[in-house]
Amino acid sequence: MKKILQYLFPDLFPSDIKGFRKETIINNDIKFVSNKATTTNSDINFKLESGEIQTVTMPEIMGQNNFEVIEWLCKEGDVVKRGQIICVLENENIALEFESFTEGKIRFTCEKHIILHKGEVLFEIIGI
Repeated sequence: MKKILQYLFPDLFPSDIKGFRKETIINNDIKFVSNKATTTNSDINFKLESGEIQTVTMPEIMGQNNFEVIEWLCKEGDVVKRGQIICVLENENIALEFESFTEGKIRFTCEKHIILHKGEVLFEIIGI
């Protein structure tokens, strides 16, 4: 499975993971932890701590850009598991399902039918 994810999402698996902003909620306040995770492939931990927020940005997928969010299969407040399909994305060349890399509660989703470019926020998930 990891090899497939590395092929589909090469930007998520270089020596440093890019595209994630980590935050922690303390007493209902969001505490900014770091702008990017600095773990290596062998250190990847797909479990979020309770209250930890992961912002998932649009990666470059197989050299493709400018994906439209066709359908959200989860909504804000839904609890998702690792591997669960979150949304359907497509551009003029391909359509694909985007799955969760961790379990948690969906905190925010971008709007349906907008075009996302590499690095734009797709959704946020909070550890439970």
